[in-house]
Amino acid sequence: LHLDHCPLLTSNALLAIRGHKSLEVLDLAECPRIDDSVFNHLVTCKNLRQVHVRGTNISAVSAQRFQQLLPGCEVSGLDGV
Repeated sequence: LHLDHCPLLTSNALLAIRGHKSLEVLDLAECPRIDDSVFNHLVTCKNLRQVHVRGTNISAVSAQRFQQLLPGCEVSGLDGV
């Protein structure tokens, strides 16, 4: 799902994909209103394999914590992750 370059997209808006069973790739690049809270929704997407977060307000610490909870999912686009 490519949601990149959506400056008005918020983490709360992604509540709609919570628990999605077939979502494998999510591109949130250049969505500056996406923050660490998005992982509360994404952790329920058990088939998620890749999340791209360049240009968001997601911290490296939260991204690493998310990857521990969903080890099959790669978070890309952050330095140190």
